[in-house]
Amino acid sequence: MGGYTKNIAVIKGVAGGFSADGGALSGLVRAEKFGGLLRVSVTLINFAPLSGGRYVTAVTDGARAEVFEGDGGELESGLDTSFGFAAAVCFVNGGVKPVAAAVCGDMAWAVPLAVRAAENAEKPAGGYQDEALAEDNYYEYGDDIQDESTVCQDERAETEKVRGDEADSGVRQGQEGAFFARLKDEIEGIFGEWPREPALERAVSDSRWVRITYGKKSYVFGVMEEDGAPAYICYGVPAKTCPESLKGLAGFIPAGEGYWVMYQSAADGTTVKP
Repeated sequence: MGGYTKNIAVIKGVAGGFSADGGALSGLVRAEKFGGLLRVSVTLINFAPLSGGRYVTAVTDGARAEVFEGDGGELESGLDTSFGFAAAVCFVNGGVKPVAAAVCGDMAWAVPLAVRAAENAEKPAGGYQDEALAEDNYYEYGDDIQDESTVCQDERAETEKVRGDEADSGVRQGQEGAFFARLKDEIEGIFGEWPREPALERAVSDSRWVRITYGKKSYVFGVMEEDGAPAYICYGVPAKTCPESLKGLAGFIPAGEGYWVMYQSAADGTTVKP
């Protein structure tokens, strides 16, 4: 496949006991494809530090799969992410335990394939029977990862831009975006749980922000309004230079210590370029 595509999906937890503070797991999986080169970046948010074992992320297009250690990597691959992907974040310590998943596009059905790829990557040389590790029904995980937890950007799709512009226009007319509406309870729960970030609220009119901490790190979460209705859902990290995983997706807000922020449309969840 030629050309360049860049897609990103939000991580959603599917198993308990792996959070740093008992809250929700989150993060981003970003997949870039240029010709035969696949680059995957993984950002894990609120995952508990490990005293043993490790996290791996398996990414699949439904036909092929690749497995990455830590925060990702790049390799030559026939995997095609141009129409979306499914990813599974797994804890490996003797066995393989699915911890979280991320879906870009209509690919929730492929989450179990990603889990299976992670399992296969960990098989000992002599192999093992899949049933020996099948303590969970992995095919239930696809049902748990709904469209509302997906941020998917395909730079080839001009028609998506047009639909996004039309949806954003509806938001500006005072309608609550459909994507925001589906996430409203979860979003309001975040604002009720974490402390406000006044520097960003002063810098960005008609917005509200909180700072979420996990271990020694933190990120900010916010909602920006236009004409009294939610227009953008925002995720940001405090940094003077843009993190590699957010390059091309985040814009800089010079408030407080400075933040690189990624924006989602409240109408349909698509990533909005800064």
